[in-house]
Amino acid sequence: MLTVVVPDARPVLAEPYASPLPSRLEELEREGAEILEQAAASLPDGVALEAVARKGPPGPAIVEQIEEGGHDLVVVGSRGFGAIKSLVLGSVSRHVLEHSPVSVLIVR
Repeated sequence: MLTVVVPDARPVLAEPYASPLPSRLEELEREGAEILEQAAASLPDGVALEAVARKGPPGPAIVEQIEEGGHDLVVVGSRGFGAIKSLVLGSVSRHVLEHSPVSVLIVR
């Protein structure tokens, strides 16, 4: 299974002073679909594949997919921010590792 998560477009200020930019959200969704297509095309023939696109905060969305999909292993990438940047910026791989009910393999 391949999963891509498109984050929600959240306004910085409360309505009516600011609103999400629909064009940016559409661009993110399009890029997510392209990533799934490219990943699927790179698999050898005969490999079973289910591609899933989700919206929302990436860490929780991935954990939700793990719980719903009945998976036994999750492979997630890491940008390698390090401990300090991860504390400030957050870390999807750390969230998945801490909340996943199954084994997680983090790849740099």
